[in-house]
Amino acid sequence: LDFDADFRDMFEVRGTTRSRRGRAHDALVGAASVTFRYEGLDNVARQSVIAFSIKPDQVHPNHADFLIVVARRDSRALYLEVGHSEEIPSSDRFRAAAARARFAMRSKRRQGATVFSSGRVFNDWLTRTRADIALLTTDLETGPYPYA
Repeated sequence: LDFDADFRDMFEVRGTTRSRRGRAHDALVGAASVTFRYEGLDNVARQSVIAFSIKPDQVHPNHADFLIVVARRDSRALYLEVGHSEEIPSSDRFRAAAARARFAMRSKRRQGATVFSSGRVFNDWLTRTRADIALLTTDLETGPYPYA
C-alpha cells in the first residue's frame, strides 16, 4: 500500500500556487502507523497519522506491505484510518464514523441555496463547490463558520 502526505490545501490541489510553503519533516514509522509532520508558515505544527488495523509485515515512510492469508470462503478486513492519533482503527469505529459523515453531509446539503443550470459541466462545478464549502464549514455555538 503506497501513501504520502504533502499538506497542500484544497486550493492548491485545485491549481492555486503558493509563493511559500511550510516545512515537512521526516515521517515517523511506528509498528502499525506512519506519522507525517509539517510546520506551517504560521509556526503551527501539524500531523497526519495513517494507522492500520493489522500490523504490516513491513512499514516504511511511504509504503506498507501486508501479507494477508484468507482461507477459502473466509474474509478478512484491513481498516486504515487517517487522523491525528495512532489509535488502531476498528470496523465499529469505521462504520460509526462513516455513518456520521454521511449524516453530516446530507444535513449540510439541505442547508443553503441550490442552483441548477442547463449546463452539465457547470452543474458539476456547482456540486463540487457546495461539497467544498460543506467540508470547510464547522459548526460553532454561534452557527456555521467556513474556514480554510
